[in-house]
Amino acid sequence: MKTKIIGTLATALVFLSCTPALAQDGDYIRGTGLFLEPGVTYQNTHSTVDYGSTVGNSSAGTRGFGAVLRGGVHVWERFFVAVDGRYAFLNFNDNATNIDVAARSWDVAPTIGMQMADWGARLYVGYALAGDLDPEAANGRDAKFSQANGWRAGLGLKARNVSVNIEWQRLHYGEASLSQPGGAATLTGVDYNGEGLVASITFPIEFN
Repeated sequence: MKTKIIGTLATALVFLSCTPALAQDGDYIRGTGLFLEPGVTYQNTHSTVDYGSTVGNSSAGTRGFGAVLRGGVHVWERFFVAVDGRYAFLNFNDNATNIDVAARSWDVAPTIGMQMADWGARLYVGYALAGDLDPEAANGRDAKFSQANGWRAGLGLKARNVSVNIEWQRLHYGEASLSQPGGAATLTGVDYNGEGLVASITFPIEFN
């Protein structure tokens, strides 16, 4: 699955890199080039968690602020292919381990999208290929979730160099490590699917 996604995005990137030759007006290419898009996020997600026989089932959630940096290629300011990197400072709560603590998370997601030039709506979708969620230790237990992957879809309103966005995401963490009074264990096959909304304000900077 990941190989197919990477191949598709790579093909799209090659195509978009070659597209400026089709958009030439004399020696000038209008609205095509590299872009960076930094911003801030706020997320609120919930999940049921299956830790397996070690802990059992639980419900968990995250909420908090973060930073995003998206960078890539845009064509005519209407289509883009990018890499989306995120880092967040969150509150994490989990019923099974009885913790409500601060946590940090990161993920990286190739992203493709379309938008109206300068002013108007935008639509994009990304697929996280890697990431971690690392809550602080509490009550003698220290959990960490890794091997994140999953989809993120966003809708936004762009006004030149400012964009207000709302996203739905569903990230699956395939592995967890858990240290507790009985010892430490790496839990494979963990079923953690954090699902929810992410709001963001981003600042597209285009290099035409």
